[in-house]
Amino acid sequence: MTQKKFHGIDSVSLGALLGVVMSLSPMAALAQDTTVPITPVAPQPQTPVVTETAEQKAQKRDMDLLMSVLVETKLSMDQRREAALSLLRKGWDQAVSALVDEFHKPSDPSNQQVIAQAVAGFAGTPPHAFVSPLLSALQEDNENLIDNVAAALGRYQDEPQVTSQLVALAVDKALNVRIRRGAIVSLGYHRNRDVVGVLISLLSAQQPAQVRAASSASLARLTGIHRFGQNLAQWSVWWESHRDLDEKRWLSSLIGNFANHAAALTTENQRVTQRLVESQRQLYLGTPTEERTAMLEKMMAAPELSMRLMALELIVQRLVDQQPIGATLRAALIVALGDSSAQVRSRCAQLIRDLNDPSGADAIAQRLDTETDPTVLRAYLLAMADMPREESLTRAMQLLGDVELQNPAAGVLERAIADGLVTEQHKQALTKQLRQLTAGDDTLSPKMIELLGRVATEDDWLRIAGWMDSPKDTVRIAAAQAWAASDRPLGELAKRAESEMFMPILLRAAVRRGKEGATLVQIARFKPKSEQLEESWQQAMLAMATRVQASDLVEADRAMAQHENVAPIRERLLSAAIGESNVNADVQLLLARASVRLENSQAIQAMADLGLVESRSQNLTAEVLQRLHWLTVRAAMESSQPEKAWQTVDAWFVSLETTQAKQDLAQRLLTYVTGRIIKAIDARQIDQATTQLAQLRKHVQEHLLATSMSKLDELSSRITKTTQQIAKDQAAASAATSTDTQTVNTSGVPLTSP
Repeated sequence: MTQKKFHGIDSVSLGALLGVVMSLSPMAALAQDTTVPITPVAPQPQTPVVTETAEQKAQKRDMDLLMSVLVETKLSMDQRREAALSLLRKGWDQAVSALVDEFHKPSDPSNQQVIAQAVAGFAGTPPHAFVSPLLSALQEDNENLIDNVAAALGRYQDEPQVTSQLVALAVDKALNVRIRRGAIVSLGYHRNRDVVGVLISLLSAQQPAQVRAASSASLARLTGIHRFGQNLAQWSVWWESHRDLDEKRWLSSLIGNFANHAAALTTENQRVTQRLVESQRQLYLGTPTEERTAMLEKMMAAPELSMRLMALELIVQRLVDQQPIGATLRAALIVALGDSSAQVRSRCAQLIRDLNDPSGADAIAQRLDTETDPTVLRAYLLAMADMPREESLTRAMQLLGDVELQNPAAGVLERAIADGLVTEQHKQALTKQLRQLTAGDDTLSPKMIELLGRVATEDDWLRIAGWMDSPKDTVRIAAAQAWAASDRPLGELAKRAESEMFMPILLRAAVRRGKEGATLVQIARFKPKSEQLEESWQQAMLAMATRVQASDLVEADRAMAQHENVAPIRERLLSAAIGESNVNADVQLLLARASVRLENSQAIQAMADLGLVESRSQNLTAEVLQRLHWLTVRAAMESSQPEKAWQTVDAWFVSLETTQAKQDLAQRLLTYVTGRIIKAIDARQIDQATTQLAQLRKHVQEHLLATSMSKLDELSSRITKTTQQIAKDQAAASAATSTDTQTVNTSGVPLTSP
């Protein structure tokens, strides 16, 4: 076989070079300074020397290189056809001439096939220069070439002269059947209504079988009607009703036919594919467990999309069933990240994420830069958020500008920041980008606010604090969450504790890191209305109890005392701060807990707290001593230790230096004991009421103002009246009992035994 040579290098020697060159585009290869001059494909007549421009030289090198690829028979047909197509797409006259010359006098017969395939695959109408050599080739009756030539001539459907020449060849009975068949195949691409009539006439029984078959196929391609086959009668009836339609109705009819055929093909393809998939599923389920992995790997490589998707579905089921996913199957998932189907790539990324596979994560990070499908990008970003890689950060930052992918991209960066993968350079670039993305109020994205909180400077925090007062709830919540996720004091959140929108965010942050006393007090002031949030409210204060100063906790307790039904949580809060060992507990906390315990009717426990405080009485301030005495009196009274109570009262009076102080204490005790006496009277516990009144007179009366003395007389009078009423009630009850006895006797029942 004769092979053309270019600049002294035959095509065999050039093959090794092209093995490398074909991995690049022709222009990319030329960009690597392939400056070796190449002799033109066809000898040119001697012409005067003309100085070529750099552009002309580059064009010539490009063309010669592509021609070298085209004629290199050691390369694949696909590579050679792509080289021919590249030349056609450039639109250079010299390139077209070189291709026509090579087609007309090929150095190898396969070159004609390559060029014909390139013409057939060219977008738009190919150069007219190919018409004559293609028609000549069609008539040469080359069995290996005729189908490619027919397809190439089919691209000239808008040239009436070509159509006429093909019709002439199709109807010429003197020609070889293969030539006629080739012309008929070409006519199937010429959407000319007159061609339909010609093709129908060629369905006649007098025509050779190959002619009839080719005509039927071309008619189906032209009209979209496949159900008539070679039935001349059906085609004739159809033609009679359609041949005279105006152009608009004719085209509408064809569109309808093509749409119906496409739908039928789709339905049938789905039906067949479904049967195939179900059969494969049954085969998989019937396969021994140890052999299923190999079957799944084959299914993953199947050409049918539905088969690959089913393989992924079965892998998911293995995960659900807690069956192992071995190394080979994991490797298959990584390979499938390069699948042509976005659906497959997306599901593979999800599986790699579920498997937490490090190698898969590395592969996703590498593919993130080149992936363009939004669904797949989302799956890749979600995987990177769970398995962060530094290689994914740049792409994630780019995708922050995509509204659809903004949130998952932010998730990647948040996780990377948390894992320490973000360099200072990345952080500066990210901060700058986030400031741009949050510049306008109308475009504020909650996720961007939260991400900004991860890299914010002091100026950024001022903006975030301002966003907490935005009219948009989503922006307010995002700003609050960004603040809560930072290490900044919770004061800005605590200022808004009254809002039920901010309270849950504040409480979660308080549990995690709340340590400012003012924040605890602010939380204590606003008891949530919902039971669920109230539980979080209690948990937040309990978590902070050991982190704040005792004075802050006491103030928080006072704030809580303003709410109803909070005594139990108040005691828990104070006990958490006091701890298990009460010895060194702050006296203010002990006094506060004693007070709460009295409210909870735990007087004995309150006495225990007060005893600890009393043991340090020498170091207590006057204010604290006053509170100690008062709580002791109450606790002793309520724990049935009146002697202890009155002893404390006597000692208290002795410690007071002024008459006014003693009068104030006496009035306070009068109010408290009077309440207890009235309670006893109402319960008809006259002895207890009388005793308490007597003790009140004995220990307090001398310090009371004259205006208050009447209160004691009123209590005495009330006791007397209640005593008299009790006597009357008892007499009435006795009389009633006697009457009942007499009534029973009149009925004939003996009063006593005989």
